[in-house]
Amino acid sequence: MINKILTTIKNIFIWLFHKLTFRDYVIILLCMIALGLYIKSNYYEDKSIQTPMVIYDSDSLDIYKNKVKSLYVAKQIYVQNVKDLQKQNCELSNEVKNLKDNPLVVTKTETKVRIQKVYAKSDTIINGDSIYNLQWHIDEPKGYYTVNGVTDVRKDFSDFTTRLDSFKLDANLTLDIIEDKKGIRLIGKTDNPYISISNMDGVMFDPTKSKYLKKYYKQKKWSIGPTVGYGLSKDLKLTPYVGIGVSYGIIQF
Repeated sequence: MINKILTTIKNIFIWLFHKLTFRDYVIILLCMIALGLYIKSNYYEDKSIQTPMVIYDSDSLDIYKNKVKSLYVAKQIYVQNVKDLQKQNCELSNEVKNLKDNPLVVTKTETKVRIQKVYAKSDTIINGDSIYNLQWHIDEPKGYYTVNGVTDVRKDFSDFTTRLDSFKLDANLTLDIIEDKKGIRLIGKTDNPYISISNMDGVMFDPTKSKYLKKYYKQKKWSIGPTVGYGLSKDLKLTPYVGIGVSYGIIQF
């Protein structure tokens, strides 16, 4: 059965070899290249739609140290399908849907501010008809925060009210995505000791799908290496062969 099939294929090749002109070979080659490019385009387009690379974190927070011993809050992140993001994190999913442009990385960071035992200094005391108006401020020694306010006290001390006019908290928040021996992790830190990161969530899409970044991920088309195949010999007989050749990749999988 196999011999019959091989004989039939051989006869077809012999017939084509004698019947086709050089122009016919050029047309066939161009059609094959066009078909290959079409298949490649649809293959990657379908792949990007059905199984885009999405990284979603779900573990508890951990501690990470960099080279200079600075401490980061870290969280393990995993690769999942974008369709599952809605089930696991609605906020991130909605953020991705609401963005006008194509997102590459989306993160959400929850922080807490804790300030204990502060001392206010009076600026001015205004002696009114029935109340004392006390203007005050709080300046953290290293400049991490400043507070300004006013306290009104009745002269008989039967009542008082305090109004907070301004509260300024300065901080730099750093978020990184790293790859180490534990896998891919989202890490973050802040330079303000009164602010702590309580939770982090993030999603990252395949950068090779970005029209701006994909040029950095171009794969080499030409290659040289061993080849194994089945083709026509000099006497037009089908025979297996092993050798070294140069090839140009059209479809990669």
